[in-house]
Amino acid sequence: MTQLEAGRSGQITPEMKFVAKREDLPEELIRSEVARGRMVIPANTVHLTKTLEPMAIGIAALTKINANIGNSAVTSDQQTELEKLHMAVHYGADTVMDLSTGKDIDTIRQAIIDASPVPIGTVPIYQMLEELGGDIDDMRPQHFLDMCEKQAQQGVDYMTVHAGLLQEHLHLTMQRITGIVSRGGSLIARWMMTHRQQNPLYTHFEDLCDIFRQYDVTWSLGDGLRPGSIADASDEAQFAELHVLGELTRRAWAKGCQVMVEGPGLTKFATVFGASFSNSSTVTSPCDVVIFTRGRSSAFASAARLAISSSTFGRSAATACSSSAIFSGFTPAAAAFFR
Repeated sequence: MTQLEAGRSGQITPEMKFVAKREDLPEELIRSEVARGRMVIPANTVHLTKTLEPMAIGIAALTKINANIGNSAVTSDQQTELEKLHMAVHYGADTVMDLSTGKDIDTIRQAIIDASPVPIGTVPIYQMLEELGGDIDDMRPQHFLDMCEKQAQQGVDYMTVHAGLLQEHLHLTMQRITGIVSRGGSLIARWMMTHRQQNPLYTHFEDLCDIFRQYDVTWSLGDGLRPGSIADASDEAQFAELHVLGELTRRAWAKGCQVMVEGPGLTKFATVFGASFSNSSTVTSPCDVVIFTRGRSSAFASAARLAISSSTFGRSAATACSSSAIFSGFTPAAAAFFR
């Protein structure tokens, strides 16, 4: 049973109790927010048997920080990645993504999961591509399913999957200044253009849900069409994909899976304060940055802004914390709004 299914059935799981203490919120509030899909507890059942300390991401929770680590084809090894993990957690990362693209990925990731007290996320298409020799055109749907299952068995807590980018969206990107900037999105776009078929991650979404539900892996629905420039922000392509991501969120919920949605990419500053964010799903961003620092100290907020301003926003494995994301949340005082 997943955290979502437990919450819907009225159960307060040990993980929910742990989160309630960390967030200084009522246990029933945590349960109800998880049940509604407005909060996720990324906690793979395999990782829970090891060192994982459950945490929550959602509108009622405190602001969260993600750090990206991972090796590349030219640098890093297991010990270096463990040092990056330690540094990220030591300086306050609430989650860590392993974005390794080099060799010996399975061994390195297993070591990271075994040692990590925070949830570990991945982008499965990166490792799948490496194992295919770097040619996305060789991908078959089963390759991706097998990779997700292997990573779930290792204990990965959440996975970014670019299932919302469809064939009919591709022409909407033709007038963009910066095109498709998401690596996962560009890989899927290339595959669809080569094979003239629909996104296999979309057509096999239910099969993926079955894998995720078995291990209670949280979906991080990838924004493959996020804008890479202010000029492209809030364009037709971005919202076409977001519409599909909303559909996929409901389909995942129906299968008992927890869901986060990436986004929003680069945003015109004037729209940040006027935006009205939907509460129909949990919205996060493992690689793009939107700053909402309520619930953190001013010193922490300043440090977070400094980390962001000095980041290249890349996914290089050369640094311990190559990009950061700040998840939106509210202080415990906001709990009354969600009873």
